[in-house]
Amino acid sequence: EWEIVSFAPVDHGFAAIGLADKFNSTAAITDLGWRDGDCQLALRDGGVFLAWAEREPRSLRCDGSPLPFTFDRTSGRLQAEIPAGQPRTLVVRWS
Repeated sequence: EWEIVSFAPVDHGFAAIGLADKFNSTAAITDLGWRDGDCQLALRDGGVFLAWAEREPRSLRCDGSPLPFTFDRTSGRLQAEIPAGQPRTLVVRWS
């Protein structure tokens, strides 16, 4: 029996944990930056994206298209299913 623990820095009230269905979830994030209060992430592939957020985002977009997501206000858990098969760009918008 074993457990894997991942750490992600909290920046602007947001911590991108990565792709939860990958062995090394945080390594799936190849780039992360902020612009006008929104977070843009480059991902190695698709999968189950997981993050913690202080407040609910207004929207998520994957490669420019709207992406459905779930947000738990109690825990701050943000989750979305990102189409797999190629590198992806994800934008988390609050503004």
